[in-house]
Amino acid sequence: MRIVAIDKDGHQRCWWCGGLEFTQARITRETIVLGIHANVTKPTLRCAHCGEYNDISRAVEHA
Repeated sequence: MRIVAIDKDGHQRCWWCGGLEFTQARITRETIVLGIHANVTKPTLRCAHCGEYNDISRAVEHA
């Protein structure tokens, strides 16, 4: 999982493919390790195009 990129217009883009469509999801590893407590963790953004997970905690702005 890498940090989501923010373009010059302020839109969040996938770090891998540059896609704009995301769904909120929790990583399977978190669910297995934490069980029901995984609901406490912040969900990540999963790219609808390529399926990569994007971390939104420290977004990086790209020109």
